[in-house]
Amino acid sequence: MPNQAEVHEDFLSSCMDRLKASFDTMKVLEKDKDSTNRVRQEVTRACRVLRVLFEYIVECDSEYGEERAFIPLYRYFL
Repeated sequence: MPNQAEVHEDFLSSCMDRLKASFDTMKVLEKDKDSTNRVRQEVTRACRVLRVLFEYIVECDSEYGEERAFIPLYRYFL
């Protein structure tokens, strides 16, 4: 069974891969003036991933009520 740090790392890595793919797609499509709708779809997809990341971090952060010296999620990668 994976530990909590592995779960966080896998999830964050998956989100980053999705964001990178959307970014790469947008970079290619920005050269084509006829692909405006497709670029919007990629922007929407990237925004959704960012929103999921935000909610995930907020949820993880809310479980930790003590004062800390490190940013949220840092404690999982020690």
